[in-house]
Amino acid sequence: MSDIKFLHFRNYKMNGELSNLGGITVAYQKIRDGVFKMAYAHCHPQDNFSKAIGRIKAAGRLNSPIQSQLVEYSSEKDLVADERDIQFPYRLKG
Repeated sequence: MSDIKFLHFRNYKMNGELSNLGGITVAYQKIRDGVFKMAYAHCHPQDNFSKAIGRIKAAGRLNSPIQSQLVEYSSEKDLVADERDIQFPYRLKG
């Protein structure tokens, strides 16, 4: 298995500014070619978003057979693109 990687999706305000509230952290790990394990941590829309807390929660959920899932993608690039589409109106932040 490879190292755990993270995607952070943040909320934006109606005027287009980045919001400090809410968001989603996605943890994923390549299991083998074409198969990835994924888990999510959702930040409540009234809480300040924290990458550190999101990473801890999402990474911990990767170890749970209930809170993680195996998905098939031809590449990591496809996984990231699909998550970007799914998490709209959240936006990807590094």
